[in-house]
Amino acid sequence: MHLPLIETVEDLVKLTDEIGLLPFFENAIEGFSVEENITGDNWWHGSEDGRVDWPAWEWKGEVLRDKRLVYGKFTGGRACFVSPKWWPYLCNYRRDGYDFDARCDELSAPQSDITAMEYLAGNGPCLSKTLKYGGAAFTKKGRNSYDQTVTRLQMQTYITPVDFVYPVSSKTGKEYGWGIAVYDISDRYWGKRSCRGRYREDPEGSYEKLFLQLKSKLPGVDEKKIKRLLSV
Repeated sequence: MHLPLIETVEDLVKLTDEIGLLPFFENAIEGFSVEENITGDNWWHGSEDGRVDWPAWEWKGEVLRDKRLVYGKFTGGRACFVSPKWWPYLCNYRRDGYDFDARCDELSAPQSDITAMEYLAGNGPCLSKTLKYGGAAFTKKGRNSYDQTVTRLQMQTYITPVDFVYPVSSKTGKEYGWGIAVYDISDRYWGKRSCRGRYREDPEGSYEKLFLQLKSKLPGVDEKKIKRLLSV
């Protein structure tokens, strides 16, 4: 399949709003990603000062700060943009009728998820490394525990990145390296009205609307691939 060429952040927002969601990287649906439809100049390359020059990375922070698109690991644990219009449907489907507190009451939330959510509730929004080392107690369990927890909470739509910032060199005062994610609780950043806007609907109903939306925008694509993209 072929999507319109993405040359500007406005192109990215327009295309995501039209389709409903747009994966960042190549996936099982050929051609359905930012990576496969972005101009070469907007992909990434290194620079002499050590900063990674990646315009598309800058776009992520820009659309999050302006709240034009939701971004996070929503498709198979991988990065994806979501239109604010379709975000309530994704939340309702992925949460399956449970706010995080209700999930805790049902004893179905892992302790690492509870620890991360409690830390964000009291200290967020915060840098990824702050969440990991500043009190969320992941260091004893290692990197995988942290990554799995943060990915799971994004897939369930309870947390999302809200910005990306660069570290600053203490010697030169210049930014360098890759942008670092800033996380917050979704309901706080995007608002309860947005995150819970489809709660009156059965979660399967929200899933069906998402599926039909993607099917209409991805003609000829195997339905199984669309369902796999939306699966938890």
